[in-house]
Amino acid sequence: MKLLMYLFPVLINIVQGAVFFISVQRFTEAGADKVIIGATTTAWSVIYCIVNIIISRLANEKNATALIFTGGGIIALSSLGFLIFDGLYTQFVWLGLIGVAFGCYCAPFQVFMKYVENGSSDAAGVAKAAGRYTAAWSFGFATGPLLFGLLSARMGFCICFAIGILVAAGILLIGNYYKKHKPENAVIQESKPSADTGLPDFAWVGWIVAGVGTLTVTQIRTMLQPLGETLNFDIASMSWLLFTLSCVQAGFSFLLSFTKHWMFKWLPALLIGIAGAGSLLLIVFSKQLPGFFTAAAIYGLYSGCFYFLFVYYSLLHPTKAARNAGINEAVVAISGIAGPLLGGMLANINGVYPFVFSAILVTGATLLHIVKCAKVKNAVSGKGLCKE
Repeated sequence: MKLLMYLFPVLINIVQGAVFFISVQRFTEAGADKVIIGATTTAWSVIYCIVNIIISRLANEKNATALIFTGGGIIALSSLGFLIFDGLYTQFVWLGLIGVAFGCYCAPFQVFMKYVENGSSDAAGVAKAAGRYTAAWSFGFATGPLLFGLLSARMGFCICFAIGILVAAGILLIGNYYKKHKPENAVIQESKPSADTGLPDFAWVGWIVAGVGTLTVTQIRTMLQPLGETLNFDIASMSWLLFTLSCVQAGFSFLLSFTKHWMFKWLPALLIGIAGAGSLLLIVFSKQLPGFFTAAAIYGLYSGCFYFLFVYYSLLHPTKAARNAGINEAVVAISGIAGPLLGGMLANINGVYPFVFSAILVTGATLLHIVKCAKVKNAVSGKGLCKE
């Protein structure tokens, strides 16, 4: 049942990756302004941000199943909308509904996942939860673009509709199972923090590093296709590029779930920052597909790491995990609003400017991460909870 729980982020992010890809592609092929192309992701992010603020205040262990069920139903509804009302600009309505669906799903799932993995008792459990969750949704996001890169649009939306129904039905079955076989350590006891063993509170560092990372990755997902069109890359190649990025992200974050003792050290922060900034500059200077695929794979290492740390730093806190999970999703939403619009404005000047700007932001966030890690005195055991 624990493994089945991780199918939900896979399935739901297949839909998100698919819908983002086809919407960007349709506007690109229609010759739309690059700000409009970027607005496809922004429309989702605005609605998601609003809904997440509400849901993060209402969500708890008791209503998580109902919220995720609602999210699955809304995914099915929006998929039908894409099929029946398929106008170019009516896509924004259905993208908004997808934002509502994700608002009903993300924060409740993260907190519940922590306790399923025994993350409330030690940092190793939090690492396992963070790595598996990041790997699961990353793999889903990787697979999504292939639906519309390799299949017809109608078939892709039919698959998205089926996924919505499957998520709704699956959460009812698994939720019912956990009601009958609920482990004692799954009870949320945020009011009783475990003993402090000296781990620093790095949640805000994760918000900055992953906020910058999310802003840059949204620029990749909205501005890479227009850039590829100017270089005469076909739609299948573009879908495989995004698949490569997210697959490497998924695989690396899964490997990180088995690691420890490095999350507060400066050298890993430096190396992963070099990978992020270097991959973005490789996009700037590459003119052929092999260079783009290499950049996508290297960036996947960077994004797999910052998304892992994003969840790890937030869930590690003994008393603020629920609040941190809500802030996580707000950071994703805000970055998703700003990144594509800013990327579109820069791309109107020059197609590679969004990636130059992103490389500068990644460099700045990496320097902050390195400085904070360098200030951490004493080796971290990886077995405790973070210090207030």
